[in-house]
Amino acid sequence: MVPSETVVKLIQAQITNSKDIYLIEGFPKNMENIETWEKVCGKELNLLKLLYFHCQTHILIERLQKRQHKSGRSDDAPEIVVKRLETYKSETRAIVQHFDNLHKCIIYKLTRFTCKQ
Repeated sequence: MVPSETVVKLIQAQITNSKDIYLIEGFPKNMENIETWEKVCGKELNLLKLLYFHCQTHILIERLQKRQHKSGRSDDAPEIVVKRLETYKSETRAIVQHFDNLHKCIIYKLTRFTCKQ
């Protein structure tokens, strides 16, 4: 994994002095990312919202199994997917709570074919 400070500084270099609003996919990944962001550029750049896409585990596993059959990716095997999802949930739970406490979290509940806000 790339250190949080490196990630934050790369993002900061790209968006500093811009009046545009950016969607940063996959960031923050954990509370360390948030703490580093606040330390490095929190006063200069504001994280406006967190978009959290919630999907039931069995649906994610089903989708990744289909992808595995098409692509042959070994990291989409069910036992590996379950472990990856457990890690993801344990890391993101604190992030979602942090942004929710700040009233900055938008949660989208995904189902098989639809998206409900």
